[in-house]
Amino acid sequence: MAFEKVEKDLLFDDIVWKDAKRYLREHYPAKDHLLDDILIPVLLIPAFFILFLTHCAWYGWLGFLLPVAYSTFSIAAVIKKQKEILNGGYIVDKDTLVSVSYKWFNRREVIILNFKSSADWEVPYDNYKWSKTYRLTRKGVANTSLQGDTFWIVRLKSSYDVVGAYNTKFFDYKNP
Repeated sequence: MAFEKVEKDLLFDDIVWKDAKRYLREHYPAKDHLLDDILIPVLLIPAFFILFLTHCAWYGWLGFLLPVAYSTFSIAAVIKKQKEILNGGYIVDKDTLVSVSYKWFNRREVIILNFKSSADWEVPYDNYKWSKTYRLTRKGVANTSLQGDTFWIVRLKSSYDVVGAYNTKFFDYKNP
């Protein structure tokens, strides 16, 4: 049985930064999801209680400052990361896949690709939307990824967070 040569899609910087920006905008990491699902309600319930006890006095509204500040800083952090990507604040490097982890979190399956450099990428549901050949769901990415595969990983320069991963079996990166 002969193996056919797989035609690879080409990755350019504009595709990489669009994917990274989309990842930051649409994908919500499980750890942040838990924090927002618990922290915001835990802070808002006492704020409403304090507001009721103070008969809506001006100082009763101070309890709402903490959840509003938390939400504001969370949104500002995402915007800062998106601006960093637009300004070329990312690194594209090769790395080797060590394992694929499956976890259940809040009634949904979370798939994490673990790389040799200790980088982890929580795979979003829909990947490579721009590709006509290799548009994959998170299960598709996990099923086509084997231990020892080489990936192009996209990291932020400031925090080294992985915001994208491309299997070199399917993608070639062309740096201008």
